Amino acid sequence: MGSLQLFMFGIPRFVRDGEVCHFPRKKSLALLCYLSLQSRPVSRDELGMLLWNDGQKGRANLRRVLPSLRSTLGSVLQTTRDIVTLGREALWVDVLEFDHLAQPNSRLLPAQLEAPNLRLTDWQQAADLYKGEFLKDLRVGSERFAHWRDEQERQWAVRIATLLHNLSHALFLRDDLDAAERYALQWASLEETEEQAHRLLMQIYLRKGNRSKALEQYETCKKILGTYDLVPTNETQRLYEKIARQVRLSPGVRPPGQKRTPAPRSSADRKRRSLATWNPPPLPNFLTPFVGREDDIHEAVDCLRKPDCRLLTVHAPGGMGKTRLAVQVAEQCRQDFSDGVLFVDLSAVPENTNLFSALYLYLPEEYREHHGGKSPEEIFLAFMASRCLLLVLDNFEHLTSQAWQVTSLLQACPQVKCLVTSRERLNLSEEWVLSLEGLPYPQELSSSDNGLLLSRYSAVQLFVQRARQNAPHFAVTDDNRDAIVRICQIAEGMPLALEMAAAWVEQLPCEVIASKLEDQLDFLESTYRNIPGRHRSIRASCQHSWELLTPEEQRGLSKFSVFHRGCDYKAATTVTGLRLAEIADLVNKSWLRTNARGRYLVHAFIHQFLWEQLQKQPVLAQETLREHAYYYAEDLKRIGQEFVGHSQKAALDYASEDLENLVSAWEWAVQHQNLDILDAMCQPLFDFYRLRNLFVAGKERFSTALRALEKQGALHEHPVYNRLQNRFAWFVYVTDDFTQASALWQDGLRRAEALGDTLEAAFCNHHLGLVSQHQGKLAQAQVHLVQAMQQYKQAGTAYHVALNQKQLGYVTFKQKDYPRAEALFRQCMQTFETVGDQYNIGVVYTYLSDCAYAQERNSEALFYARKAIEFATHTGNQRLHAFALNRLARSLPSEEAVRVYTTITMIFESLEDWARTAISYCNMAAEFINLEQYAEAEESYQAALSIFRERRDKRGCFFTTFDIGRMYIKARNAKKAHQYLQDALLQALDMGEVPLGLYALSGVGEICAALDDWPHALALAVFILEHPETQDDARANAEAIVAQGARKLSEAEMALYVHPYPPTHYHRLIEEYLETGTFTLPQAAKP
Repeated sequence: MGSLQLFMFGIPRFVRDGEVCHFPRKKSLALLCYLSLQSRPVSRDELGMLLWNDGQKGRANLRRVLPSLRSTLGSVLQTTRDIVTLGREALWVDVLEFDHLAQPNSRLLPAQLEAPNLRLTDWQQAADLYKGEFLKDLRVGSERFAHWRDEQERQWAVRIATLLHNLSHALFLRDDLDAAERYALQWASLEETEEQAHRLLMQIYLRKGNRSKALEQYETCKKILGTYDLVPTNETQRLYEKIARQVRLSPGVRPPGQKRTPAPRSSADRKRRSLATWNPPPLPNFLTPFVGREDDIHEAVDCLRKPDCRLLTVHAPGGMGKTRLAVQVAEQCRQDFSDGVLFVDLSAVPENTNLFSALYLYLPEEYREHHGGKSPEEIFLAFMASRCLLLVLDNFEHLTSQAWQVTSLLQACPQVKCLVTSRERLNLSEEWVLSLEGLPYPQELSSSDNGLLLSRYSAVQLFVQRARQNAPHFAVTDDNRDAIVRICQIAEGMPLALEMAAAWVEQLPCEVIASKLEDQLDFLESTYRNIPGRHRSIRASCQHSWELLTPEEQRGLSKFSVFHRGCDYKAATTVTGLRLAEIADLVNKSWLRTNARGRYLVHAFIHQFLWEQLQKQPVLAQETLREHAYYYAEDLKRIGQEFVGHSQKAALDYASEDLENLVSAWEWAVQHQNLDILDAMCQPLFDFYRLRNLFVAGKERFSTALRALEKQGALHEHPVYNRLQNRFAWFVYVTDDFTQASALWQDGLRRAEALGDTLEAAFCNHHLGLVSQHQGKLAQAQVHLVQAMQQYKQAGTAYHVALNQKQLGYVTFKQKDYPRAEALFRQCMQTFETVGDQYNIGVVYTYLSDCAYAQERNSEALFYARKAIEFATHTGNQRLHAFALNRLARSLPSEEAVRVYTTITMIFESLEDWARTAISYCNMAAEFINLEQYAEAEESYQAALSIFRERRDKRGCFFTTFDIGRMYIKARNAKKAHQYLQDALLQALDMGEVPLGLYALSGVGEICAALDDWPHALALAVFILEHPETQDDARANAEAIVAQGARKLSEAEMALYVHPYPPTHYHRLIEEYLETGTFTLPQAAKP
């Protein structure tokens, strides 16, 4: 195969041996382009969806496209029944070459651009590769491909603009003016409204002595901006005025507009940053167009580009569009900050929350966990200390008491700037303020102003746009234009007021809307003679609509403020006391809105107004909160019965939608120590968090309740307190603290027995059995589970008996009593099927798969694994899905199994189930060993070890270390095998676990056998077999060594070597091996 080149900048083309190849179908070229940018095998289903918007039909079409592509590419294109892979190493691709040459991919600061080690030659080669937009004019009739292409185009356009920014400025600073001009012109043509490019060209021409051309460049910039209804910024204007006055810039002056920041980071800073590579989440993606605010955006951008502006607050009443403006400003400033923009929505953060407690949640999860012993403030400031970033803090008004923390942030992070949106100024000495007013609107109306002319005003645009959402055929006409202008004038262009007014167009003529607004807004202040004198606030807009309601409506509407993220009609009618018809009327008046599922929602601003109205009536407020708490407690109790029933998924989805209301009810009960509500919610809320895999949130919820109740010492022995503690213990257990969980359940068992609470005592015994099983103490586990079984039967709860049978069956399975284990699983399965507990049916199928696999009934094991996957899919439970996939993987070829274990690992990581994440890494390593990919196996083992060490799981560390040692036996690396097995022995000694030490010695015996050192191998094997504390795994290894020796040695040799050490030599033998790497043979075993 000769040289292969793919060009994707500009008109795409594929060149082989210097000749352009033409494909019979555009989709062949599109397929090649897509594959060339994927660093992974791609499924046929994915390609079918991409190019034909249909996975199945796409596969059929793909079969027609691939042959022509394969004939052109040869062995570079590899296909299987399900996968298509492109060997990128044999293909030169212009965008990949560009990516390699154009590093770094962020705009550099002036001081960085002066560095002597910049790769200017590489940058110039990269710039010359750009021939136009990505895949220009390549259209294949697929929306998905078009979306992918457009997104790629956007990304590459940003990359080339960044490169041209860096390259042209670097050349200018080195006085290479011709090259700087060339690339600055390319930059200006790519981003024609980017004033930095135009200013740089003006400086280049000035330094060349061509003042007239510099002035012409300003006129060119001004003309281009004018086509977008923009004007040059003050910075560009000042540069123009300097040139016009014949003020020549000295060679050392940098281009205006470039952001000056502190000195570049030191190498130590860069090293620290490399420890936690991180890209901030994307900015919010709004679904409605942004209207107006061009001048405000440019003012904010110019302000943020000033070196002495570190904190800019966009300040305005509610409803002025602060968030939308901030996002637009952040988009335009993104390239000024090498680490991008972090947008933080503070609207959901409680009022008294420490600011850093909210901010640090946006940091990488692994970084937070690695520094878990520090405070959120320390973690966040350390992470941001060396970053050049714009931090957008949205909806700050309820956290102004924490404003001093912004000062702390800016002091600790010299290259971070803050853009804050708030209804209230922060009142800090370093604060710059941009006060927003309403959108522009006509101050006067002449007879010649038609709808087209009026639409130039942003306020009119917004009103008409929102009106058409309510009445699609709405338009500006001669009949309503005066009224529309009047509405905009009375509202002073306030966006939310305009939206609320537009909501009425379906019911009222614009003249009536204007009249209603005018009657209530006579206190507004304006230069327009028909506008009253005082400024209207968002509160006045709400107050106006509020006063149109009857007292009964006001009373009912104010009660909506106790709901969080909406409610359904049952909750609305029960808590507010309004009838459905009355609620529908409130929807029509824009106080409420409904979503596709029929839930009633309240805008955040209106919610705050309504809450204030409710607080004016303290008795009503307390009654409403109490009614809300009791309603959701009863609702959860009702729906919680379905958490283990036939409608399990629907019930869990229902609770998920109302989770914030449920939490609010729970917190009210905690605050008021209402044990009735806590008792009613305890089990179903526990089940919800458990079945939704929300372990961390569940742990926090129950922990908070316990802390509150602990303040009342008399409640310690109350049955409700005990139930809360025992459920809390489960979340402690599932997050890998077995010791604490066991202690809590032991305490819970004592309390339950003292209280005569049989059901709770059974709950504790059941879970103590669970802990013992995970610790490998199977006999102890069985004792607890048998006790729990008796207690559950005594309490007469068949479902709990089934849960206990399930766990007892698994312990029995671990004891290798497979027939009895299967019998227990089938007994509990009958109960789960009767009740309709889809989750536990799926779990039992995974256990049945284990039993079948252990008895070498592999087809049956595979059947059960697939059944478990079906139930996992049906319930949507990711944890069950991972369990089921784990059973499926062992029946697959190793290459496929690695992919499945990768998926399993990702699931457990997302659930923060670290113990099972580590186990999945170990399973993946075992498959790599089967493939003889030992480097990949060790990498997986080391990932598991890292987790076990972090979780202080000594047993997990031991078994993983042991497995690495055994891996090196297979890899024929005796030195490393000895190293890891010695480490495992040390760990066993540290834990005081003789059975684990014997297991490690069985590995040493395997090394000896692999080296044909049969005297030592057999002496160890017999010692292990005759030791009273040997367990099954060590015994199996020892038996395998003896069987292997019997096949290789004569009977006489076997008789000579098979002489064990006395069991009392356990410690002596290990110590000798650790010191010398070997051990003295028993006298009779010496050859």
